[in-house]
Amino acid sequence: MKTTKLAIVLVFFVALLLPLSSVKCASTMVEVTPALTTVNLPNNAFHVNVTVSQVTNLAAWDFKLYYRSSILNASSISEGPFLKQGGSSTSLLILNFTDNYNATYGRIWAACTIIGQGPGISGSGTLATITFKAKAGGNAVLHLQDTMLDDANIPPGHIPHSDVDGLVQVFVADIAIVNLCPQCCQTIIGTKNRNPATDPIKLNLTVENIGNLAATIKNITVYMNTTIINVTNNVYLSPGTIKSIMVTWTSFATFFGSYTLSAYAFPLAGEANMTNNTFVYGRIQFTIMGDVNGDHHVNVLDLIVIANALFATPGNPKYNPNADINADGVVNVLDLIDCARYLGTNYP
Repeated sequence: MKTTKLAIVLVFFVALLLPLSSVKCASTMVEVTPALTTVNLPNNAFHVNVTVSQVTNLAAWDFKLYYRSSILNASSISEGPFLKQGGSSTSLLILNFTDNYNATYGRIWAACTIIGQGPGISGSGTLATITFKAKAGGNAVLHLQDTMLDDANIPPGHIPHSDVDGLVQVFVADIAIVNLCPQCCQTIIGTKNRNPATDPIKLNLTVENIGNLAATIKNITVYMNTTIINVTNNVYLSPGTIKSIMVTWTSFATFFGSYTLSAYAFPLAGEANMTNNTFVYGRIQFTIMGDVNGDHHVNVLDLIVIANALFATPGNPKYNPNADINADGVVNVLDLIDCARYLGTNYP
């Protein structure tokens, strides 16, 4: 009895000492390769493969591949070289190929088999190659489902295997000017008798990176009608971030009358959507200091406009940005004093 127990123990320890490679079974996999594909918009096309690895005696395959159709468009599928290695003819069947399988996904359903009773193929290789084109930025999983591998036996047997999905990351460059306005959003601004050195006109410019690529905007130009009044260079934005820029304008001495304020951001390399690179604030009237109603006269009517908005701040229904002469965000006695200083002034 002791001899038998000793033999069992020895066998157990010998098994533990055997190399792992001698006891580990090969694992067959069907997978999307490369596992990660990165694409920058706009792009022409890119390719992914559906591959098999460590398979034995393969004679036929079948898979469904799902993808997010809002991000990707599938354009073609072709058979890979793996099943042809034995010299037998093969037949590729495209059972379903659509970007509109449902409201969210496209689907590719394909199958291929060796024609006749040819030998099965063993090893690793490409079953099919699929061509896609990116439509929008984002992440799209290439999901394998209902995959099937059959051997060359009679009758055919299913080959056990595991599936591995792929991922496509589509990067898009897209910057936008989301706001441009004079400080406190005034539409009537006094310029005559205003000292540009000590009292410049300040404009709030807001830009946003709505893409998923870091971006440096080389040039943002601000215009009054077609006249350039400011150029801001090399504005860096991380993906999904917003940046506010204070534009100081001192060359306004000759501007009287009504003008359109706008801004334009120079497009990024590869930027497809440029409709949001331009922002138009609208018309601004330039007049004399203290003229808050825009009639080119500084008189009691302007004082009344200020008095009606007294102590109001942005967000208050009483707030009138044009009555906020010094653009400090509140209508108060300082604005009354600024208006009173120019009482009796007319333009021209």
